[in-house]
Amino acid sequence: LEHRIRRKDGAVRWVLRVTSPHLNDKGRLIAYDGLLRDITERKVDEDALRELNINLDQSLTDRTTELHKSVEQIRLFSEAIAHLSEGVMITSDHLDWPGPHILFVNEAMCRITGYSTDELTGQSPRILQGDGTDRETLDRIKAELSARRTVRAELTNFRKDGTPYDAELFITPLFDSKGHRTNFVSIHRDITDRKRAQAALRREHELSEGIINSSQHIILLLDSEGCIVRFNAYMEELTGWQLAEVQGRDWFDTFLPKRDRERMRELFGRALGVERTRGNVNPIVTKDGRELQIEWQNAPLTYVKGELIGLLCTGLDITPRLQAQRSLQENEERL
Repeated sequence: LEHRIRRKDGAVRWVLRVTSPHLNDKGRLIAYDGLLRDITERKVDEDALRELNINLDQSLTDRTTELHKSVEQIRLFSEAIAHLSEGVMITSDHLDWPGPHILFVNEAMCRITGYSTDELTGQSPRILQGDGTDRETLDRIKAELSARRTVRAELTNFRKDGTPYDAELFITPLFDSKGHRTNFVSIHRDITDRKRAQAALRREHELSEGIINSSQHIILLLDSEGCIVRFNAYMEELTGWQLAEVQGRDWFDTFLPKRDRERMRELFGRALGVERTRGNVNPIVTKDGRELQIEWQNAPLTYVKGELIGLLCTGLDITPRLQAQRSLQENEERL
């Protein structure tokens, strides 16, 4: 979703929000993962481009009666385009081979690609493409433009020196007063750094997930009501329960012996209000009915503003250790 948010200082920003929901077995939303990206600059550029299309069309329609005014407006528009921080390319409207040819590029376009204005003018946009440019994306762009629709896409392009870069394109067709397509205008953004940052974030996430799922400790997240948000693969192996089977269920009713539930609910409530608790030992019940003794360390999780998310719990199965201690004690008593 694309929407606006208001910052603490009152400024309004546009963001692109991508969310991934987590549902319990009843289909109720219990949590979601989210990614927000600031797209305010892109929105400003898109609005400027739409305004440019409207004003250019109006200027060309009235040029016979208000020639001097139109010339001045076109000059202002040209200066505005020339100083945009994003690359701007205007081409002819030919989509069939050999395709459109470049009529205009601004300074930012030259800076991004490494080509001069003279080197780009008259060439096909294919001059920026190479073996790493996705053919399916190019076909989609052509299909959308053929249908007279604006298209947004991401492509791998190549600079004059041959180095690849990731480009975000916003391409819109221009029409004359009779509805005939005359040109294409594209805003061209170098998003290489952003893509690298996203890739680094994914690698960090994958590393974190790998650590969590390879840990030989229980890692458990409960929401503020005590319902199961997630736990790791070791918990599944230890208890026989798969996360998908119990996600969203009440932790105490699902995993704790009935005799301990009220006491542990009370401890859970206290744990939500302190920074960290450790050393608590209580049993959990496996899927096949066995009881395991777990030593817990707990820490409340909060958002940046302090709003409570839930409780992060790590647990160590000390059942074998307690059994060994009991056996040793029994041996000592017999001796």
